[in-house]
Amino acid sequence: MAQLFAGDDYTEASAPPVHWPTLAAEDLADQARGLYAWTVRLQHRFPEMVRLPACWYRHNSLVELLSALRDHERACYADTAAPTAAVTWMTAFRDIETRLRGWVAELRCGGDPRYHDLSVHAVASLEGTTPADLDAWIADTIAARQLAAIHAAVGATGER
Repeated sequence: MAQLFAGDDYTEASAPPVHWPTLAAEDLADQARGLYAWTVRLQHRFPEMVRLPACWYRHNSLVELLSALRDHERACYADTAAPTAAVTWMTAFRDIETRLRGWVAELRCGGDPRYHDLSVHAVASLEGTTPADLDAWIADTIAARQLAAIHAAVGATGER
């Protein structure tokens, strides 16, 4: 049971929500790994929830929904939260899960015909490490953001 809540820190309830489109490249790795770990714990806490594809972190829409849910949970379970905040979080979870269910149903990751087979949607172990594919996605995303920043800086100065 302790593993399900390990790493959940609600002492920083006043921390702003993560806005992925403007997240600095140097913050992306920590945020992505933290969201991955939180999502694995969420799937173990609520095994009946919508099954996410193993590559959910490669789908920005899923990342932003799960991140918003994590930020909302942090605020709802902070020491300063109202006693009714747990119900507020459960309502948000229900609403987000409805959207996740629809979006996941439309995905066809890698064209795998077994896509909706439960083995393709297996929940990662609580004791596991992050998958190599997550690390590759983080590296690719950081490189793309750094390149975009360089292009923006060059465009702002008018250099060619």
